[in-house]
Amino acid sequence: MRREHLLRDALAVSAATRRMDSAMRRGDRNAMQRELALIHEAAQRIMVAASSDAATDPSAQPAPREEVPPAACSSQTVRSLRAAADTLAANYRDSLRTFDRFRSSIALIQKTAGVAELPELLRKLQDIFGLVACRLVLSDEAYGEVASEHFPTLPDAVLVNARAQLTCSGCERPYYMGSPAGLDQSELFLGDTAVSGGSCFVYPIIHCAEPDKTLGYITLLDTDPQRYAPDKATDFLEHFLCVLGQAIIDLLDKELTTLAHALDDLTRVFTRGHLMRQGSRLVREAEANAMPLSVLFIDMDRFKPINDTYGHDAGDAVLKSVAATIKRFARKEDLVARFGGDEFVILLPHTDLPGAESFRRRLRSGLAELDLARIIPGARHHAIDASIGVAVRAPRQDLDSLIAEADQAMYDDKRRAQPARS
Repeated sequence: MRREHLLRDALAVSAATRRMDSAMRRGDRNAMQRELALIHEAAQRIMVAASSDAATDPSAQPAPREEVPPAACSSQTVRSLRAAADTLAANYRDSLRTFDRFRSSIALIQKTAGVAELPELLRKLQDIFGLVACRLVLSDEAYGEVASEHFPTLPDAVLVNARAQLTCSGCERPYYMGSPAGLDQSELFLGDTAVSGGSCFVYPIIHCAEPDKTLGYITLLDTDPQRYAPDKATDFLEHFLCVLGQAIIDLLDKELTTLAHALDDLTRVFTRGHLMRQGSRLVREAEANAMPLSVLFIDMDRFKPINDTYGHDAGDAVLKSVAATIKRFARKEDLVARFGGDEFVILLPHTDLPGAESFRRRLRSGLAELDLARIIPGARHHAIDASIGVAVRAPRQDLDSLIAEADQAMYDDKRRAQPARS
């Protein structure tokens, strides 16, 4: 094989390599495939030429001990270049497969519509990348209200202190890459995930509008100690986790905005409108699954005299204390709403009549512990009273009639209690 042919193919591989690097940075998969094909073709030509050269070159005969025949040099160079080209092509095939995994993962991220879908998204990403764990921890101050049901949340001070463990120097965004044993507080990033060797990658979640504030961490854990070894390239991984982190922030911010419109400004329980929208969904689910659904209707007793005696600010303080007490007794799946004025409604999914009656007794005891003097400075000692009605949904009963039934039960409770409270 003539040397100019060998040089031509070597230069072709070099040029294709540079173009492929550029395509990878742009995320241009089609260009990556074209350059990979060129690299493969050049490697094939080198391989064929090397075989032909060895078979036909008459100079490939034993040579004097002191000299190395030019053909032998040429064959050795061809073999080296062929091996290098094959290795390069294999590496780029791996890169292309990795790129495809990242691309399909980003497509999943873009399809994720709400915070409630994030746990399933992380499970899918864990499967796609073959990880032991893909874990998320978030700021309690920033996102606890919408995320604590799905992910661990920690105080900002803890997240800030943990950032000191991200040891990458000179990085645009610091991260940790290496053995979990190298983390001073591995449980903060990995939770109760059993760790024995392996490697991990810890990446901070940072809002683009507040680059100095850490809002959480994404941690990837693998059993292979070399997968996230400190000497590994991280370009794809950093870009992907940056995209994932921003998508998580966008979903959380959207959820906070939705929640802000759904919450009563004063009491921070849900509004009547949100109750009717979400309650209708709970009724449909209860009907479809033949599951019980109960309602409590709560009305404050002698609330008007509090407003008249101490003013509306004092009345607002009482309503906030009552709402906080109701939330303290409610479960995560229960829906607590301010129905209007001094009225509250609680929807209790998967709760039959005995369960609803038990909840009413506990709530009544909790409200009785509220003392007007502790809520309103200068007020006399007086217990907070409330009338509470209970209703359990009958088959095919809609939300409006269910609430009306609980409302009527509340008035019955008020009439029964009037002699004792007068």
